[in-house]
Amino acid sequence: MYRVKYFNFTTLHDYNHFCDFIEFKHKNIIMNTSQYTGSSW
Repeated sequence: MYRVKYFNFTTLHDYNHFCDFIEFKHKNIIMNTSQYTGSSW
């Protein structure tokens, strides 16, 4: 988490790229958990 604190938001493009990366990971986590819950049934 320390890397996030020192993340250099120099340009808006970098900030958007960082947000897209977080959103992409978040979507993957939701997809994975939904697969696991679906298979557990």
